[in-house]
Amino acid sequence: MTTLAALQQALQAHLLHGDEAIAGALQRGGIGIARRLAIYRDGYRLRLLAALKDSYGHLARWLGEDEFDALALAWIDAHPSQGHSLNDYGAGWPHWLQEACPEAPVRSELAQMDWALRRAFDGRDSPVLQREDLAALPPEAWAEVGFAPVPTWTLLEQRHNTLALWLALDGEQAPPAVQALAAPQTVMVWRKQLQPHFRSIAADERDALQMLHDGSRFADLCGQMAAQDPERAQEVAETAGRWLQRWLDEELLAGLTGR
Repeated sequence: MTTLAALQQALQAHLLHGDEAIAGALQRGGIGIARRLAIYRDGYRLRLLAALKDSYGHLARWLGEDEFDALALAWIDAHPSQGHSLNDYGAGWPHWLQEACPEAPVRSELAQMDWALRRAFDGRDSPVLQREDLAALPPEAWAEVGFAPVPTWTLLEQRHNTLALWLALDGEQAPPAVQALAAPQTVMVWRKQLQPHFRSIAADERDALQMLHDGSRFADLCGQMAAQDPERAQEVAETAGRWLQRWLDEELLAGLTGR
């Protein structure tokens, strides 16, 4: 083991898997080889642990340090960092928690909320649709246009009172007891200006935004809503109009599609 590349690969194998092959290439000194290697390996794992705590702060507060660390280190040992940046490290942890802790699904839901809000904060910038943009549309264009949500937009499905738990933890208050909801709740996450935002969203508005995200025209959305309730077509159109006004106020739309 004489080349720098071989030494680097051997050190990486030790950091990730505890492989001891590199020990033979190290010179003895004042600190034993095993201790020196342990310093590097522990430092690597602690850096990844700190990254998870930063991304999943509310989950960490809810679980407590010992339980969070135990779960996080189990994840770290099974999922070494694959990139040059820690920004995306831990993306799969909510799904892993769902499989590793089936008896406590709220852990995964809290982790999903933490991750979505962090990614909204770090997410890609985009233009924001303004009322002036709509005012400039000729009447005939409304039959063809759609509206794309901003790239930080995402939807979370929660089957427990996870939103109430997250809000209590965020306000440094005692969290309520975990309760299953009578029906799943959807929480929408996005970034407005420089701050992540979120709110619960009803199923009909959720489906409308999902249609727009998938490329549907606004006219098709209104037509589908009217077809579902033909006797209230006028009221349905007014509902779609109110949604559009709210989405503009929330800076939820990035621009026009279909033109």
